[in-house]
Amino acid sequence: MGMRGPRIVSRLLFAALLAAFWAGGLFAQKDGDLRWKAVQASGRYIVSSPAVAADGTIFVGVWIDSTPNRGLLLAVNARDGSLKWQFPKVTDPAINRVESSPAISPDGSTVYFGGGDGKLYALDTATGTKKSEFTSSAAEIPNSPTIAADGTVYVVSSDLVLHALTSTLTERWKHVAGYSVSIDTAVAIGGDGTVYTGAFDENLYALNSDGSEQWRTAAGAAILTSPVISPDGTIYVGTSDNRLVALTRAGPKWSFSVGSLILSAPSLAADGTIYFGATDNQFYALNPDGTVKWQRDLRVGILTSPAVRGDGTIIFGANDNLVHAFNPDGSTKWTVTTGDYVQSSPAIAADGTTYVGSFDGSLYAIYGNPSPISPLSSFSSWPMFNHDAAHSGRTITATGNAYLVNLSTLGPAGGTTNLIAGFVVRGTAAKKFLIRAVGPTLASSPFSLTGMLADPALSVVAGGIEVAANDNWNDNFLDLVNVTNGLAFPLGAGEKDAAVVVSLAPANYGAVVKSSDGGSGAALVEVYDAEAGSPAARLVNLSTRAQAGGGSGILTAGLVIGGSGSLRVLLRAIGPGLAPFGVSGYLTQPTMRVFDTASREIGRNTGWTSGGLTEDLAAAARLTGAFALAASGAGAADCAAVFTLAPGNYTIQVGGVSGAAGEALVEVYVVP
Repeated sequence: MGMRGPRIVSRLLFAALLAAFWAGGLFAQKDGDLRWKAVQASGRYIVSSPAVAADGTIFVGVWIDSTPNRGLLLAVNARDGSLKWQFPKVTDPAINRVESSPAISPDGSTVYFGGGDGKLYALDTATGTKKSEFTSSAAEIPNSPTIAADGTVYVVSSDLVLHALTSTLTERWKHVAGYSVSIDTAVAIGGDGTVYTGAFDENLYALNSDGSEQWRTAAGAAILTSPVISPDGTIYVGTSDNRLVALTRAGPKWSFSVGSLILSAPSLAADGTIYFGATDNQFYALNPDGTVKWQRDLRVGILTSPAVRGDGTIIFGANDNLVHAFNPDGSTKWTVTTGDYVQSSPAIAADGTTYVGSFDGSLYAIYGNPSPISPLSSFSSWPMFNHDAAHSGRTITATGNAYLVNLSTLGPAGGTTNLIAGFVVRGTAAKKFLIRAVGPTLASSPFSLTGMLADPALSVVAGGIEVAANDNWNDNFLDLVNVTNGLAFPLGAGEKDAAVVVSLAPANYGAVVKSSDGGSGAALVEVYDAEAGSPAARLVNLSTRAQAGGGSGILTAGLVIGGSGSLRVLLRAIGPGLAPFGVSGYLTQPTMRVFDTASREIGRNTGWTSGGLTEDLAAAARLTGAFALAASGAGAADCAAVFTLAPGNYTIQVGGVSGAAGEALVEVYVVP
């Protein structure tokens, strides 16, 4: 009895020490470690690619080798790999093998998959209860469904027919062109709703949502893989004559020959690199122009689509019983051994966990770094099988005719400090822009802001040459009133704000705000597209350097998006990244928050490498011409994020962590 107390204390102490060891990293899991293995009974195979729901549930198809063959769809808990439910249940009638990869509906309530009995099933994701089914005239549906934003389900059956079904699996239309049925193929949906699918008749088809044909283009051989859509609209497919072909409406752009069949769709990195494996035992990395970046000989066939993480890591399975992870340069990062061939394309969840099945009948969960799959950055267009972890098959690239109408920054000016906003106009011709330096109007009702610059002066420069200037906007009263009407809030009739309307050719410009009376204060510098309906030229960049954090307060930038569809933008807040340019007193650790029209926070970043999207963000910077940020050391404290935004007003706020203050650069770039 007397020893029980000390033993309890010892156990508690041991538990505390063990927890400390785990927290301290002694036993911490690292990228590439096996998280869990969900073991199935012998005689079961997984070739289906897992689909991952928003709540983390994993859905995967199972092929049971029996007489006759049977199949299951499993719902697995992400925490430990335990079974949540299976369909059909043990007491239900059996279905034939399930090779189809499941897909999850846009609202997350339904999971769809094809069976070896020629049926497409719709199940409740929470319970596995069958909601509806579609019976085709084919022997089986081995292919994966694709789900449009409106809930329409597209799937190809083994009799080579493309079916378009409602969300409740009533057939809307079908299209017969000898569609591809390979290891696991699916149709792809563009940002405008166009349905792309390859066929054995050697054509890539682009169909409208009603089944009518937009166009077709010849690939030169039967198409065996799912189409993959790049940001510029190029479609990549594998063909029966051992080629990867880049196609457009006008025809082939290029093709790349390999030593044997390509049976799985390629995947795209944020920088446009095309990754794929083939049955010639090679894994390839191609540049967007079709030239070889690098290739690796694995000495075994590769039948899975790779998944490309936001940090650039490429993950895929092969017939050497391994799950491979490569760095962007082609070197090995890690491998995980399974019990048999890996012909299940990996899926990567939001927490960075990789899920993949094996011919040994097991589902594997592998720790990430974590680094989420690229679409979470809204930048990479097709980073894994059927686009994303839910297998929607829909690209999320920016679409429509969206454009920047206005860019603005609120910051300190006057005294010994000039507020300088750089902006870039791109296009083919000159057009009118409204540029303003606002202080007094914001100090007056209804804004009533304090500390505003009393008498701003504005100068617009290009290449060191002044192209326009103004001290008091009333000097150009009528011209400015006409242009401002409906475009920007009105300036006070008697106020000393500055504004100009000027025709600007495509070039880089600076809007410099000074004080006319020697005073100091905050000013709002604004650049408006005064002819927003004209595509001749567009605003594509704003950058402003000013004090932020501490007593200087928040450095605020705004943007207004007009038009229709969506616009992809790179937003950055730079502090340590200014050091190489000779800037002293920079903000050592900036933090960036982004708000929408309703003042709701839609994203934040503190340290651009912290979200695991390093490669995505570096690629976005290269595309826009932004200078590179350091990925380690002090430079990793700079902020960056990519957003795909609908038309509306957005605000960026830059401050300092723990009250830090200093010079900061806030940037907005349109990502092409």
